[in-house]
Amino acid sequence: MTSNKLKAAALQLFAEKGYEGTALSEIARMVGIKTPSIYAHFPSKEDLFLSIYREHASSEMRTIENVLMEEKDKRTGEILRTIFNELTDLNDHKEEKLFFKRAVLLPPNHLKEKMKQEFVGFENKASERLTDFFKTAINAGEIVPLNPEDLVATFYCMLDGLLMESHYYDQDEYEKRRNSIWTIFWQGILQNNNS
Repeated sequence: MTSNKLKAAALQLFAEKGYEGTALSEIARMVGIKTPSIYAHFPSKEDLFLSIYREHASSEMRTIENVLMEEKDKRTGEILRTIFNELTDLNDHKEEKLFFKRAVLLPPNHLKEKMKQEFVGFENKASERLTDFFKTAINAGEIVPLNPEDLVATFYCMLDGLLMESHYYDQDEYEKRRNSIWTIFWQGILQNNNS
């Protein structure tokens, strides 16, 4: 239980202050333990940080898989919009998304390469699922016959762009841009304007 409390406290502090700005003593204080007690759960601050990072990256993969399974009987546009909404809704799991945004955009220098490799690993798994999804939609004649890998890359670029947009704009402007980018993307790949 204390491991989860430590991760929750660390998530909040890492999201707010970043890796370098967060001291283990602050995390321990939030949980109500002494700093050396953290080492019974995590060998280092780096391990605690990477544990949270991995959990978030794998939760994004689970989001994609869950939507594809739970909504498999819906039309392509509905499924893809649900995935898009789940991954870009900043009001849902706001702290985790802030942590992930900060970790990806401003990773600790000594962890940058390791985090990049792990991120690419998670993204490759998600890409396989999305590529298969796009292939199925193309074969069903629901979307234009473009290269599925290009569609996945475009989808990721939308997500990444919105991540940056969220940093600069208030919630109303972000939502306006989020809806616009979805509409343009979907209309661009839609075959014969079917919904």
